[in-house]
Amino acid sequence: GPQKFKIETGPPVITGTNADNIVMDRAQALTLRGYGFLSRTAGEPRIAYLRVDGAEGSAVDDNGTTYTGTSTGQPRAATIEVISDSLAELRPNSITAFADGSGRRLRVARKVGPSVQDSAKYLSLATNPLFTAITTRPVINTLSQLQEDNTWEDILATGTFKRDRVVEINGTALNAVRVIEVVHEDGSSFANPVFIQLPAPGVSIDDNGTRIQLSAGVIPYADADTNGTARRAFKIYNAVGNTDLNATLAFAVNTQPRIDGLGVFTAPGYFNRDKEHGDTLYLSGSGFKSVGRIVFTDANDTVQSRISINLPSPGVTVSDAAIALNSRLLQVGAAADTDGNSSRRIIRLESARDSAHSPMASRFYVGAPPSMGTLGALSLANNWRRDAEALEITGAERLGHLSRVDIVDAAGNPIAGLPALVPGAGVLLHNATAVTVSANATGWASAGHLLDSVSAASRRLKLTTPFGQATLPITSAFSLSASPAFAGTPFAGGGFNADQPGVVDVNGTYDKSDGDLYLNGEGFRGVATIYFGEGEGAGFTEVSGGTIQINPSAPPTGISFSADGTQIIISSANVPAAWIASSGNHTVRLRSVGDVNATTKAIRTQP
Repeated sequence: GPQKFKIETGPPVITGTNADNIVMDRAQALTLRGYGFLSRTAGEPRIAYLRVDGAEGSAVDDNGTTYTGTSTGQPRAATIEVISDSLAELRPNSITAFADGSGRRLRVARKVGPSVQDSAKYLSLATNPLFTAITTRPVINTLSQLQEDNTWEDILATGTFKRDRVVEINGTALNAVRVIEVVHEDGSSFANPVFIQLPAPGVSIDDNGTRIQLSAGVIPYADADTNGTARRAFKIYNAVGNTDLNATLAFAVNTQPRIDGLGVFTAPGYFNRDKEHGDTLYLSGSGFKSVGRIVFTDANDTVQSRISINLPSPGVTVSDAAIALNSRLLQVGAAADTDGNSSRRIIRLESARDSAHSPMASRFYVGAPPSMGTLGALSLANNWRRDAEALEITGAERLGHLSRVDIVDAAGNPIAGLPALVPGAGVLLHNATAVTVSANATGWASAGHLLDSVSAASRRLKLTTPFGQATLPITSAFSLSASPAFAGTPFAGGGFNADQPGVVDVNGTYDKSDGDLYLNGEGFRGVATIYFGEGEGAGFTEVSGGTIQINPSAPPTGISFSADGTQIIISSANVPAAWIASSGNHTVRLRSVGDVNATTKAIRTQP
């Protein structure tokens, strides 16, 4: 008779899905195509179980992961809408995060057996195409960073993401990541977006989507850095979507500031804080957007805080690699000032991280231009006798770095050929407010004649520091002189000891008919009056017409002064007639502008 046989439906077969060879979003419905999705066999009417395998065939999402988190290989029940024997739809979120990873395959069954081995014969064959990966929109759960002692700290507990540390991001669906971005707390990007595209060196992603590790400095951009409490967040983009905004995952961003160099000042090594002519303090390095305070401190005691400037501040511009403090816009206080005996300053940058210090090789002094004080009393008002009295200034300011002292003319211009005095060469700096110029200052030993001037208010004192200059006001200007003194042989010239033919001259006689009269000595550039007379000391009396008021810088015709102040030449025509006699007791007296006299020995004169 006819042969009888039994027809039974074999295991289901998946020939394809709508996510083959692409990334599958497990939060979306998945369309299945194939056959054997329905059966008349008792106990297995339709596909109702699933298992997700890795590319190598081992289960990654199954009944075991659902209940214990550990795979057992047994398929688990799932809600699958079977439309026909060849078409079905897997409901959203039927696949769990345990399936996340690359190279995944979906397998289905209409029933399961009591063991993995039994269930294997009911599973669809592993012949359908792989998903490139399974994931969904990423979720961040925790953020940690590695400390210097190799322990982990919770970024959300400290409130700070230190981008120069190793960072670990934990969560779900962190696989198939394409971009990691740091955004504002409201989720908006920075004007210059702070992001890295993946793959990138220094970024490691666990294939199961539970962890991303970032090497130190892998986000090199400083735009998100802050010196305060401004909060940022990570925004992670994968093949499916991006993380949602979560205020509990916000943090501040910073990096360890480092100062590599300190800008050059107008006077090397001296920072001029003057509002009108001051320097700009430049710092170069990195991590400066994390800085909250600039501190002027001591090179030999870095815990000192001479002046502190909180950031942001007018007059201070900050970028990641540079800080510029413009003293013309921000006045640094006098508490930062130094003097020649104090420690030099360095800069300390304070932030939420360790303090950063400028290099010791770049330590510097701080100050502002000096201000002139009051000229001390002189023995003769408005005249300084440079060889007999000191010149004192009191009540000045900021002389702590006095570098030179000059005598200048009434207009404040230098005197040609006159050197400056420096501390220790006739200058005694008492403190930042007082200075003394010694009598017979050694620095002017060979140039004193250049100082002398008999004109009223023709000399002024100028004080110089690396930060600027201060000049005595014209109302305190003075004339300047030294005590005139005659040489051992004060007289000379064609008319002295001459022997004109036909005239008998006695040795030591000035004969007017033989030539001019020469006077030798020193300090003559400060002489204001020449007297021709008779006698010496208290017995000196002027002869008629014997007084000549004089300015060595502009003498009258017939009288000249040597440039070094050691000689006066008086033409015979300028010698008073009353002084020409044979009494043998004629003298010449010189009076300085400082009212100091010098008188020659007596000589004979004759017409």
